[in-house]
Amino acid sequence: MTEELAIRYMPQRVEERGFRNYRMVFQDLNLEPNQQIEQAAYNEIWFLLNVEDGVSISSDLGEYDYTNPSLSENIHEHADSIIITNKSSQQKKVRFLQVILID
Repeated sequence: MTEELAIRYMPQRVEERGFRNYRMVFQDLNLEPNQQIEQAAYNEIWFLLNVEDGVSISSDLGEYDYTNPSLSENIHEHADSIIITNKSSQQKKVRFLQVILID
């Protein structure tokens, strides 16, 4: 997903989740080899902007793993409980637009 698309799409998703206000934060994560991050993202939406090969992301909204041929689609929007896994033996990067929902 491009940064521009995420920014344009964000107000609609915020409203659909029942909120009116939000704050944006860009998250550039550097993942060590075989590192797994578990992120509690309740009342948040994380839009995937860029990811290097070997990184998988799963959340309550779905999964993104470009190297997994058994996935019928790769989800670019994540929320609630998010797990980010570097399945590679090399350092990898992933970039998100984090939207914090404010009541």
